[in-house]
Amino acid sequence: MLIALALSLALLGEQPETVMITLHAKAGAEQALADVLARHYATARRLNLLAPDAPHVTLRSADGAEKRDFVEIMTWRDAETPDHAPKEILAIWQEMNALVEPRGGQPGLTITEMVALERAK
Repeated sequence: MLIALALSLALLGEQPETVMITLHAKAGAEQALADVLARHYATARRLNLLAPDAPHVTLRSADGAEKRDFVEIMTWRDAETPDHAPKEILAIWQEMNALVEPRGGQPGLTITEMVALERAK
């Protein structure tokens, strides 16, 4: 399905980009960060910045630690979108950055480009 989606968007001149965003929430900012992540996704959908029908998942670490990590996986409609994000998205990114902290030698927020593996049938 993702391959068909990528091919159809490529025909439109768009190259989707799937990213994994890892965020290390500041202590006490977990719920605020979860709320901002939800608003980020809803805003990106409303602005038509995400690939239609692409999977989306937001996860939070399950351990009982005081400091939580979040991971969000989403697919931009086009790889150029994050480089030319609208002001509304930039403002949300600013909020995200204020709610995270460096941890374990890593920055508070990292973005990794991902590729989907085709599942065996």
